Amino acid sequence: MPLLQALLGLLESCVRYRLREKVFYMKRRVLFIVPRFGSIFRGVESFTRELASRLDQHRFDVTILSGPHSDALSGITFQRGQLFRRENMAWLDRMPWIGQLLSPLGFGTASDIESLSLLSHFHGHWPPDAFDIVVPLGGSWSYRFAYRNFPSAKVVSIGQAGPVARDLLLSHVFVALTPYDEERARSMCPGLVTKIIPNGVDVTRFSPSGEQRSASQPMRTILCVAALVPDKRHDLLFDAVLCLPSNVRVVCVGAGPQQAILNRHPLSQAGRVEWRTCSFSEMPEVYGLGDVFSLASPEEAFGIVFIEAMASGLPVVAHDGPRQRFVIGEGGVFCNVFDGAAYAKALEIALDVSLTVQAREQALGFDWSRLVHEYADLFEWLCSDGRVEQGSINLMAQAMKKNLIPNRVC
Repeated sequence: MPLLQALLGLLESCVRYRLREKVFYMKRRVLFIVPRFGSIFRGVESFTRELASRLDQHRFDVTILSGPHSDALSGITFQRGQLFRRENMAWLDRMPWIGQLLSPLGFGTASDIESLSLLSHFHGHWPPDAFDIVVPLGGSWSYRFAYRNFPSAKVVSIGQAGPVARDLLLSHVFVALTPYDEERARSMCPGLVTKIIPNGVDVTRFSPSGEQRSASQPMRTILCVAALVPDKRHDLLFDAVLCLPSNVRVVCVGAGPQQAILNRHPLSQAGRVEWRTCSFSEMPEVYGLGDVFSLASPEEAFGIVFIEAMASGLPVVAHDGPRQRFVIGEGGVFCNVFDGAAYAKALEIALDVSLTVQAREQALGFDWSRLVHEYADLFEWLCSDGRVEQGSINLMAQAMKKNLIPNRVC
């Protein structure tokens, strides 16, 4: 009898061990909601491509929900749907009062309408327990969609545009790209779990070209990579470069509704601006065009282009703000971009002083090969640790009582 009890005890221990092992190695199902994945290649889309393709496929099953595109990533499931593209809603820029009227209803921007037009096709498309982790990267409608369609999933808010209070209320954890944004998120939602994981760069793909550029070259080039939209403030860069010698030009890589306006700027009229649009695969070569990189954008949440430029050996000139200080560090020069003379002086310093080594060293601190493990560990922890429920679920319950979250969401 004691022997039988011992054997039964051993068998029970083995079964429990195997069950724990199965749970530990169970693949975590992750959904990224990125409406324009594969059709544009900016911050959110580049971030998703890098993170999704680097997550260990033995540990994670990744699905990307987006609009139509022809991209393919090995081992990743794509769910594509039709959407109403923001490019077809230029009328909102011409009549901002309409956006102001629609904003309380969640339709204040072209991006809001674009996101909702995609997600409306997928309400109820998956079972409620289809995913363990949902990463909404399509604005507030993507958070509402995640909250209503996947009640058992952990919603991970990644601050690509900084923290947004109404989105934090629908999240289990906020990933801040900078310490500045973590503090802002904590002040908005004191009970929410937060973690700092900056954006990353592939330091093998983006690297110095090897060509030595000197101040004695007849033509100097300031490179700017950004969507041609108002908040990037290309006009401030153009104003500053207008104060520099005529052998300094700007190469602008990007597209958007502001190009027609910027074409009327005196710098463009003087023939000192070159416009380019490039594919994702061409970007490493693009950074070889410049002597200095600059993006005025005072409210830039992080600026993946900053670290891509630094990884390519370019010094960066940027607005003197806490986010920019964290990202650029010793790899560039800071100024008040609203002061044209100060901005011009900072560009002049960056053109005259070699900061290639410092820029490259700063970028190495954002290597994706390290950061992907931080996300993997976070996702595992969220799936296995129930303590995260307390803060965010209580916040959501309070928000529902105060009618901060609508009763019907997407």
